Amino acid sequence: AAIVVGILSPKLVLEALPGGGTQLNLLNALSKVAEGFGSTMGKIGISIALATIIGKALMDSGAADRIVRAFTRLFGEKRASLALLLSGFVLSVPVFFDTVFFLLVPLAKALNARTRQNYLFYLMAIGAGGAITHSLVPPTPGPITMAENLRVDLGMVILIGTLVGAPLAYIGYLYGKLIDRLSPVEMRQVGDVTIEELEQQALRPDSELPSLFWSVLPIILPVIMITTTTAVGSLITIPTVTGPENAHLAHGPVVEIGGTYVSILGVLQFFGDPKIALLFAMIIALRVVVRQKKMNLEQTGEFSTVALTEAAMILLITSAGGAFGEILKSIGLGDELKKLADAGGISLLVLAWGMAVLFKVAQGSGTVAMVTTSSIVASMITPDLGYNPVFLVMAIGCGSLVGSWMNDSGFWVIAKLGGLTEREALRSWTVNLAVMGIAGLPLVWLLTKIPWLN
Repeated sequence: AAIVVGILSPKLVLEALPGGGTQLNLLNALSKVAEGFGSTMGKIGISIALATIIGKALMDSGAADRIVRAFTRLFGEKRASLALLLSGFVLSVPVFFDTVFFLLVPLAKALNARTRQNYLFYLMAIGAGGAITHSLVPPTPGPITMAENLRVDLGMVILIGTLVGAPLAYIGYLYGKLIDRLSPVEMRQVGDVTIEELEQQALRPDSELPSLFWSVLPIILPVIMITTTTAVGSLITIPTVTGPENAHLAHGPVVEIGGTYVSILGVLQFFGDPKIALLFAMIIALRVVVRQKKMNLEQTGEFSTVALTEAAMILLITSAGGAFGEILKSIGLGDELKKLADAGGISLLVLAWGMAVLFKVAQGSGTVAMVTTSSIVASMITPDLGYNPVFLVMAIGCGSLVGSWMNDSGFWVIAKLGGLTEREALRSWTVNLAVMGIAGLPLVWLLTKIPWLN
């Protein structure tokens, strides 16, 4: 798509000749595609690769199962749907949405096998919790790429993403409860796994699982490291430096060690960098899976290789979205849209949300919708925006939820694993995501009016 748009754009492929006239150069389009692809990969490649290893380690070690059980015991079986919502919300921060649903749907089926009710409600609770953090909270590919494209502090994205995501997940939870009452669905057997086998899987003894502390640590450690840097950085005042004798203070307070000045903020920024934070989390996650599975060094290497193979497709399609966004930005689409928006009195927040909806409906991937939209919007931000660009990240993330239908892989994951017909998935899952995405826009707009968040 990026190549086709590029070669059809006179601005990119037609070069003016000194003696008059123009010359067609199709390679200009290809170089722009490569530039956008490489730029996106360079921004997010390491982070996504590390996050993928963490996610697989949490799954294979049983750490994810331990977290789910902790929530279930906290809320009790009568409120199991709330436990599933929170499990999806938490686990989709380091683990990709499809994988989280793979993990939690057997538990939903096992619960339904015991209660004989609320099956669709259980599925919607998992989906609402998982989809919202997948779209708003790094280090999943969409949010982390939007933060890079719009140059927003990642800690701020995590904080605001959680703040916005929590009420929206609950809205999705309430819709799930409503649709389950209006149009309940009976659980159907999917594949060769019987209900009895699902129950046995859900009732594995705790002795076979890692402790809750080690299970949760790979999730909360990078969040703490990244957000601490954001919080401390906002409290440190950078002085106005005058004269070469004060040059060492250009980055804030320093510590002198053997004649070398070490910036306190610089050290914090190093350990709060997403790549370093996720590296520490990956080491801990690998430790957990190695101890649980009793793997040797060679087996650990093989485990990581499998995880990185899974990451490859995610990285390729996300970077392809970055290439598409770069082409659209290069042909001036952002400028033209901004002119139309200004002429019609449409705010950039609404425009960003609407563009994300358009791209989601058109090609199905929420991640590609986020990456492409943020690439275009980045060129439209002006100094007089009036609010923190983090809210543009939130608006785009919310827009990318709207329009999950037959061209969205997530739609088929929900339908096929959940045993739903296409009609049932459309009126439950598709509408649920649309409700959350539409509710997100006014919520984000309200948050832009709070001075201390901007």
